[in-house]
Amino acid sequence: ALISLTATWCRQTGSPCELVTSPAGRGLGYHAQFADWNLAHHVCPGPVRLRQLLDVVIPGAAAVLAGLPPAPTPIVAPPPARPVAPAFPLPAGHWYGPPDADPRNHSGFYALTDRVGITQWQGQMRARGWAIDVDGQFGPRTATVTWAFQAEKGLAVDGRVGPVTWAAAWTAALT
Repeated sequence: ALISLTATWCRQTGSPCELVTSPAGRGLGYHAQFADWNLAHHVCPGPVRLRQLLDVVIPGAAAVLAGLPPAPTPIVAPPPARPVAPAFPLPAGHWYGPPDADPRNHSGFYALTDRVGITQWQGQMRARGWAIDVDGQFGPRTATVTWAFQAEKGLAVDGRVGPVTWAAAWTAALT
């Protein structure tokens, strides 16, 4: 449909079926191509649609205008989805860590409700390949893994699982 629409537009406007080379030129273009066209700083189209425009739509429309059938349309795969971490389950300013008297610290040793989040984080760390028990308690092995993970990922190394360390367990690259 985009090929047909583009060919029709070029035919009706007399514009060449090619990528425009300057802001004042004639042809096909997109917001992010020139600063003069992009005063709102759009990033459209994204990389998948830009490849589609350059590799499929423009050549296909040019073929139609030349009286040829367009080449078969390749399937353009979207980029892989960025991983998303589940929401950090504690209130702002709280963290998971080894047993401590600070009321903002949650170790899983004193409140059973804390074990849900600790178990979730431990399970994710195990899925990432770390040797960790998934028991819902922030014991010595969990502390060791936390320190090592934070150091490996360039995070603040404090041995606590706060929102940043929590999110990195799902979003940081595997190494």
